[in-house]
Amino acid sequence: MKYKKVIITGKFNIIHAGHLRILEFAKKISEKLIVGVVNDKLAKDEAFIKDKIRYSNIKSIKLIDEVYLIRNSIENFIQKIKPDAVVKGFEYKNKFNIEKKIIDKIGGKLIFSSGTANLSSSDLLKKEFSSNYMTPIKADNDYLRRYKINNNKIKNTINSFKGLKVLVIGDTIIDEYQACESIGMSREDTSIAVKPIEKRRFLGGAAILAAHASSLGAKTKFISVIGDDDEYKFLKSNLEKEGVFVNLIKDKSRTTTKKVRFRSGNTTLLRFNEFDQSPIPNFIENKVLNLIKKEIKKIDLIILSDFSYGVVTKKLVDTISKFKIKNKNLIIVGDSQSSSQIGDITKFSNIDLITPTEYEIRLGLKDFSSGLVELGLQAIAKNISKNIIITLNKEGILIQEGKEKFSTDKIASLSNVVRDPAGAGDCFLCASSMSFALNKNLWISSYIGSLAAAIQIQKVGNIPIKKNEILSSLK
Repeated sequence: MKYKKVIITGKFNIIHAGHLRILEFAKKISEKLIVGVVNDKLAKDEAFIKDKIRYSNIKSIKLIDEVYLIRNSIENFIQKIKPDAVVKGFEYKNKFNIEKKIIDKIGGKLIFSSGTANLSSSDLLKKEFSSNYMTPIKADNDYLRRYKINNNKIKNTINSFKGLKVLVIGDTIIDEYQACESIGMSREDTSIAVKPIEKRRFLGGAAILAAHASSLGAKTKFISVIGDDDEYKFLKSNLEKEGVFVNLIKDKSRTTTKKVRFRSGNTTLLRFNEFDQSPIPNFIENKVLNLIKKEIKKIDLIILSDFSYGVVTKKLVDTISKFKIKNKNLIIVGDSQSSSQIGDITKFSNIDLITPTEYEIRLGLKDFSSGLVELGLQAIAKNISKNIIITLNKEGILIQEGKEKFSTDKIASLSNVVRDPAGAGDCFLCASSMSFALNKNLWISSYIGSLAAAIQIQKVGNIPIKKNEILSSLK
């Protein structure tokens, strides 16, 4: 049971790790943490920074609920607040404490603790998830000159996303990030010992593609199959918050896919996946197809997001390809991912664009020796897709346009800062395919996708990208 009110007092000339540890301890045991900063008059020579600055520094720490400047005496301050407990550093346990008499009088407790050693404050770790700081995005000026792409063309394309009608179909994933503090190596074995600090959940898989598309301005509909479990509410509410029209079909025979990443600092220590790779039952597959048939005439772009968890079946892909014959303006793009699972790009047939990694295209073509250009030509020759963009992590992307004359080019990575690479591929796929649906220009579409990915890798977790983020990155 927590104390209702807990007080910490001090001069706080320089806020250091020791302060943060004791503040975190006090917050953990209290419903309301109150800090009193001793003013210059009371602190005398022990204060070498003005009290207004010391007060402001303490005020900026989110762990703390209320901050006061102590102008009279610490005893009067405690008498006025009437806390349930006062927390002081462990080093004061065997010393005289002026707080003891007054705290005993009001029926509170004097608690000594210095917090947990080697533990960063959860307030600081939360910044890993919430930081909006972005380093400048580099421009590939040579590429822009080759295709006569300028900022106005990019801006006009991005601003035109608003009129686009997008349908996203695929495997839904919940991405959970567990921030940890490394404690050290276990004495019993060679495993790393960590302490969980902060947990966040994000939309993942096809769901984040739908959120990206809607966040960029498109009128977006999403069709997927999930387990008959408690995750429906989280998924529906977070998708609708981004403006996505949601069709989530529950399947009692499966569980909703969840991926848990245990992170320390900017490093993922371990990933735990909970999933079902069995194909969806025939009656649910027919439900998905019927939903698609209802929407197909109203759609400009279909994005197939396949993580090999059963939703994107061969029958579904073939049926959608037939719709293309009736609606020649319809753009179909696809991605079949192979990270912790085995995808297969060859399930696609004659679609407009795929964006595999080098590993995914080699795996699909069963070719681990040919050069990158040859891989793209093979995929185009096999009618998997008319255009190929191979994503190469830090090396950027290789672009192959498959018209009568094959054209190949590349874009270098537009950011050197990688806080979290997970989700960059989905962000790239969404932004580039939306652009391609508008202008059928693979070169400007590839660049817009690269801008989006460069922004996404600087965020921790799958956070839907905003149109203004891309526009602001232009030099």
